[in-house]
Amino acid sequence: MQKLSTNSPALIFGLILIDSLHFIFARLMLPYLPPVMTAFLALTVAAIEMGIVVQVKKGISPAFFKRHWKFFVAIGALVAVASNLSYMAVVFVEPGTAALLGQTTVLFGVLLGLLWLKEKLTLLQLGGSAVALAGVAAISFQPGDYFRVGSLVVLAASFIYAIHAAVVKRYRIDMDFYEFFLFRAALTALFLFFLAVGQNKLVMPTPQGLLWVTMVGTIEIFLGRSLYYVVLNRVKMSMHAILLTLSPMMTMIWALLLFGSAPTRTEIIGGAAVIAGITLVAVKRLRPLKPEPAGSIK
Repeated sequence: MQKLSTNSPALIFGLILIDSLHFIFARLMLPYLPPVMTAFLALTVAAIEMGIVVQVKKGISPAFFKRHWKFFVAIGALVAVASNLSYMAVVFVEPGTAALLGQTTVLFGVLLGLLWLKEKLTLLQLGGSAVALAGVAAISFQPGDYFRVGSLVVLAASFIYAIHAAVVKRYRIDMDFYEFFLFRAALTALFLFFLAVGQNKLVMPTPQGLLWVTMVGTIEIFLGRSLYYVVLNRVKMSMHAILLTLSPMMTMIWALLLFGSAPTRTEIIGGAAVIAGITLVAVKRLRPLKPEPAGSIK
């Protein structure tokens, strides 16, 4: 395990691979569970697994949650809504296109930084944002179809997830990664439960469905989010953001192999514009992180 933890190329490849599976898993789960139930059960699995890790490592601290409960309620609600929407998106749009549009989280983050956190944008950032928005328009507007529902759902999920990231950045809460992950996953699962009840989608999974959703929660959320922060501690933040723009390309390959679906030529051109614009934004916006303890998160 120690050898793997110091092997950055392997970790980076693992991060991109798992990140590319989000919309693939969402599509694969459609025959077994409603999207909101997939999200709820997957987050529950991840919360249980991280709870075991925290309990073994240091013991779960109710006092820690009591100190930060408002923070976790806020981000739990935001991530729950974003997760519900992103799992729902594949009902309307194929996974590769959804993954391309999902990259707009970075763009929305820039806009929130400008309007809420009072950050400044450079001309290159503005240009990159314009290119990305043009790509979004190319993907979202189709002749005779106007603004497609699937595109709206993905963009809404990306915007809400960007708000969650801005909340985390705005309040600068330093905490142990394991406890952060545990209570973030647990509160997200709780709000997803309420969403499932509200949508009248609270159903029992079949044994096969439970097996699949356990795999989704373990691979995509427990391992995927852990890798996200491990890699973030090992590479520059700008490089981290750029690396994740490779994820939609792998998603399109998965979608072609598993479902025989691929984006149209217009969607590919629009996706290239989104990724190019996001890369310009990320390179100028994000600075290298100062070395931090491996178990901390901001």
